[in-house]
Amino acid sequence: MSWYAYLLASAALFLAGAAIALFLPLRIFICYLRKNRKDQVSVAIRLSCCGLRIGYTRAGELNRLSWQLIVGTRSFTLPGEEKASRLLVRLFTKRRRRLSRRAKFDWGFVFRKSWEAFQEIKAELKRISWKYFDLEVSFGLANPALAGLAAGCGWAGAGVMLGLMQRFFSFETRPRVKIVPHFCGGELQVHWRSEFSLPLYRWLKIVFKTRKKMLEVF
Repeated sequence: MSWYAYLLASAALFLAGAAIALFLPLRIFICYLRKNRKDQVSVAIRLSCCGLRIGYTRAGELNRLSWQLIVGTRSFTLPGEEKASRLLVRLFTKRRRRLSRRAKFDWGFVFRKSWEAFQEIKAELKRISWKYFDLEVSFGLANPALAGLAAGCGWAGAGVMLGLMQRFFSFETRPRVKIVPHFCGGELQVHWRSEFSLPLYRWLKIVFKTRKKMLEVF
């Protein structure tokens, strides 16, 4: 076989693989933990047996970013963690300064464009399948009456949130929310775990549909 035959065969295999990958479910795992005034966020994105896990930790002035490559059941830490953490701090600082300079920031325009983007992707959102959604919040106040009132407001807000989520998304299992008030004081603690998935080509449709609207805002 000539060289161009091997080239065409390789290109055909690559295109076939890319076409198959577009229909594979892209799974996203999110875990957020707030405890002892320390925030930890982990986001893992997996397509078949490969993926990427990004972690972020904030404790006071400390901001730390890390990422790992996932292959099967194994994970490999990627280099450049310190540089990524410094870059993250600079990006957040620059974004805050940019927004603070907008004295006449038109939030009505932002809301309108966000609503237009939501209307365009609403049908795609319903196809997102949540495998699980677990949220546990515990807090304490010195005044027991205020703690009970805050817990009641929290349950009411959780009911509204879950109702909206079940309207716009699909759930494989019933979402779980737990609010635990402490009447003798205590710090706010949050633990949220969730997993949802959608075929890759549908994620790309959501990105392309919302990209134009978001670029008009920012």
